[in-house]
Amino acid sequence: MLELYLKLNCEFTDAEKEACIPIIKRIVELAQQTRLKGLLSLGDGLETEQNFFLTTGLMMAVDSIDAETISEYLQILILADNRKGSELLERMIITTGILEIVSGNNPRAIALKLAAMLGEEYLKRGAEYYR
Repeated sequence: MLELYLKLNCEFTDAEKEACIPIIKRIVELAQQTRLKGLLSLGDGLETEQNFFLTTGLMMAVDSIDAETISEYLQILILADNRKGSELLERMIITTGILEIVSGNNPRAIALKLAAMLGEEYLKRGAEYYR
């Protein structure tokens, strides 16, 4: 994901970063759910998930598609849709979050990594995203 970030030469405003905080919180919730109930539990309630990009990645994880394939697929979608601003940043956060969940990483560590994607100020607030 870092390579894609650098390739796109991304710069985001504070407002665009703030707009991504709810998705970080949602991904951390999903990481907590996975830790308690397992990866297959992510399939529960997917039909009510509002974010198509998140749902697509989660379905792939539930279907036991390997992390590398999920990463490639989601990065292709990011590039194909030519999103900008908070939509682009949100998709990069979702991709990273799903890969972290699939890897079985600790929800607190996931919260911090995703917060770091927003910058140092947000990383300092990272514990807020883990509740």
